[in-house]
Amino acid sequence: MRLKSTICTFAAASALAAACTPQGASFFFEARGLNADSIRLVAGNSYAAVPYDSTGAVTLSLENFGNGYASLQFGRINKLVYLEAGQDLSIRYERSKDLRQSPYTFQGELADENRWLNTHERMRILDFKQAATSADAIRLIEDSVSSRLQALESQAFSSKFIEIEKRREAVATYRTCRNYPHWDAQLYPFLQKHVQEMPELFICDDYRTFITESLGALASEDYPDFSSYDNIEYQLKYLTAHFQNPVLRSYFASTAVIAYLEQYGAQHLDALLEITRPLVSVPADKAQTADIFRKWKRMEKGSPIEDYTFKDMQDKEVRLSDFQGKYIFIDCWATWCGPCRAQVAPLRQVEEDYKGKNIVFIGVSSDSDRDKWKAFVKEQKLPGIQVNISANHPFYEHFAVSGIPRFIVITPDRTVHNAMFPRPSEPECRQLLDEIF
Repeated sequence: MRLKSTICTFAAASALAAACTPQGASFFFEARGLNADSIRLVAGNSYAAVPYDSTGAVTLSLENFGNGYASLQFGRINKLVYLEAGQDLSIRYERSKDLRQSPYTFQGELADENRWLNTHERMRILDFKQAATSADAIRLIEDSVSSRLQALESQAFSSKFIEIEKRREAVATYRTCRNYPHWDAQLYPFLQKHVQEMPELFICDDYRTFITESLGALASEDYPDFSSYDNIEYQLKYLTAHFQNPVLRSYFASTAVIAYLEQYGAQHLDALLEITRPLVSVPADKAQTADIFRKWKRMEKGSPIEDYTFKDMQDKEVRLSDFQGKYIFIDCWATWCGPCRAQVAPLRQVEEDYKGKNIVFIGVSSDSDRDKWKAFVKEQKLPGIQVNISANHPFYEHFAVSGIPRFIVITPDRTVHNAMFPRPSEPECRQLLDEIF
């Protein structure tokens, strides 16, 4: 697909539509004072882009584009728009002091369709308080879908827009399944019926989120432990069996695997890689999954660890090799981290219960203010060995510590035992420590 971009003014957009619109779909856009380097129009793997400056509006054109959704991207904003070949659309973006007022103004033949989309883009929130059973919840969801579609069909919109928007709004409503608090077996077949390949909706956040969440929900019926390999294996096998579109299958497989590894760490890497590789075919997805596997490979159980150096409360160097022959339980934390503070008491109890075992406890703070860190350690009388490093310390980089608290256990011969150890407040923490000792 060849891409074009031209410059037009918003005021003249309607008059110039015939002159500016090539065969395909065009989009006129104006905004003032944006914090953006460029304006992009994305549809599938194709996009048009022009540099942004304060001169006025731009026209972005996708040649050979029939009809469907596209994403207008500027700064941090991704705005869903609807386009049809040969149909005029102009949008002005201008922030208002009244946050209740939409910053978008629409003109052109597709103005009404995009005005509707702007109003109905967000997922509808359903109130399940009166849904005593899952059958009631299903009925509430289906009634909501029906009412939304009836409202849509009553509008004098393009028939093409109504056809695709019906599917998008249905999916956006089905997403509310996850909000029902009394999930039971009836909801699994209901959910599975609606987990379908819809390439025309792939660019929509609601669709991508619905499929991602639904895969996890369907897997949980047989494998409720989300951290288990069986759970992620089920999701990938489901994609293999039910999704034939290579772009969708690649994206959802990559997304599921990356989320699993980032949350649960380096478990069953070789088996996971074997089942993932044939599913992930899009170059961008392949690059992302390759990066995540490389990252977690160095944290796989038994992988060697360098002899990292830290500074303790007296500014003396502390090295991992100082504890050769002992298990090392590492708590990555900071004084400003609320969840970290919540682990102080449980961790203190774990240290007390395992006193005398072949294990040492080290608190690795990433506080930039060492004086504040020292004061907190003294005030809370934190046990164990307390050290401080910067957030970009090689140790944090090696273990890909992007969120805290994070707990790591190292073996007596300085290899990885578990790079994502359960929190001290979780029963699994003691279970795994008991297995060690």
